Amino acid sequence: MSVINMYPEEFPDSPFRPNILKGRRAVVSGGGSGIGFEIARQLGQHGAAVCIMGRREHVLREAVDKLLADGVSSVTFHSGDVR
Repeated sequence: MSVINMYPEEFPDSPFRPNILKGRRAVVSGGGSGIGFEIARQLGQHGAAVCIMGRREHVLREAVDKLLADGVSSVTFHSGDVR
């Protein structure tokens, strides 16, 4: 049985223009981890200004640092609960 790496070091290139979302803003709830994090990363890498939201501030701070390191130029966070 082989193990699948859920977090590969390199992702395939996107078929979309890098600046296709330039001038757009996105709020991603649950953006500190998992699918929300990847959505925030993809939006940001395509030019959107991203704000991630979640309940755990320390997770959001770490996610912002990682997104900045991954090339997302405009990312902020807001902690809160959407329930």
